Amino acid sequence: MNRLDGRGVKGNPSISSSVRKAGPPPVYRPQATGMTAQPSPVSLPGRVPGPPPPVYRPQPQAGVQRAAVPGATNRMSGRAPAMPPPVYRPQPQTVLQRAKAGGASPLPGNHPPAYRPGIPPMTVQPRFRGSAPLNPPAAPNVARRVFPRVIQRCKTTDLEPVNAEISVSAVLDNKHGNPDYYQTKGTNVTLKTLSKAIDEGKIYYASGEDCTRVTKEAINELWDQKYSGFTSSGAPDWGSNCAEYAIGTSVEDGDIGASKTHLSTHWTKVFESKPELSELERTFAEMQGTYVCSVGSHFLRVEIASKGGTVKASQKDAESAVYSKTVTGNEAARLLASYDTFWWALYKKP
Repeated sequence: MNRLDGRGVKGNPSISSSVRKAGPPPVYRPQATGMTAQPSPVSLPGRVPGPPPPVYRPQPQAGVQRAAVPGATNRMSGRAPAMPPPVYRPQPQTVLQRAKAGGASPLPGNHPPAYRPGIPPMTVQPRFRGSAPLNPPAAPNVARRVFPRVIQRCKTTDLEPVNAEISVSAVLDNKHGNPDYYQTKGTNVTLKTLSKAIDEGKIYYASGEDCTRVTKEAINELWDQKYSGFTSSGAPDWGSNCAEYAIGTSVEDGDIGASKTHLSTHWTKVFESKPELSELERTFAEMQGTYVCSVGSHFLRVEIASKGGTVKASQKDAESAVYSKTVTGNEAARLLASYDTFWWALYKKP
């Protein structure tokens, strides 16, 4: 059995003395990885510990901050403390904030507050899932008075409507807002028989919920109020209107346009438009005869017996009686000048 000594190997001097004192066998050294935990050194019996393995040192990266751990030390004695793993720090981002209704956050899953037109500005109405949007406040309901076409009380009194083509009374229309007219059942009333039917008490008009009998006295009273200052003569007359009375003849059943055309072609034109009052007064001082003044859709008759004499002004309006007054020339001029209308003309009867 060979024995090792300081001079070599007995019986084999060719073996160098450098191998007489052999060191420890090589130790496997794994390459560093991303592990931060350091293994404890391994000591084999009869062997000298080798150098410690290398420690992984990650390089700092942009935007990544390392959290400092106060008092942290490496478990391996005599070594610097290991760096902790990088901590992700998200960068701040711009986040749009939604307005809160009434200072409270909307319920999860609900729609955000929405502005609704028709409500006061700067207010919101939340909309909840599965519900219809809140309606804006409704406009106040303004009650409108609708005049009934058929009055129940009139229907129960054996009445029927008058033919719609017949104008019973223009002054009642103006007074009561175009009421419905009724007649007692029987023969239909015509324009020619209307006056007689009124005298017999067969004509009514509906005012509110009541039916009121039409009388000539009531018609005269309303016309008297309109033409105060004039004197009425006769009773209401449905046989002629203002044009037919002023001209003295019926032109196409009193048609206003046809009557104006008749005056412009058959009568002598004195003024084709309203003159200044002073000029009209001078003209009246020289006027003599029968004249017709056309003012809008109305006609007046002017009669002057002699130059510089008194003037008789008369007129008729729809079914009214004749209203007349006798005045001086200047008063007559002021009367005609008081009609402020686009169409104004004065004609003299030939």
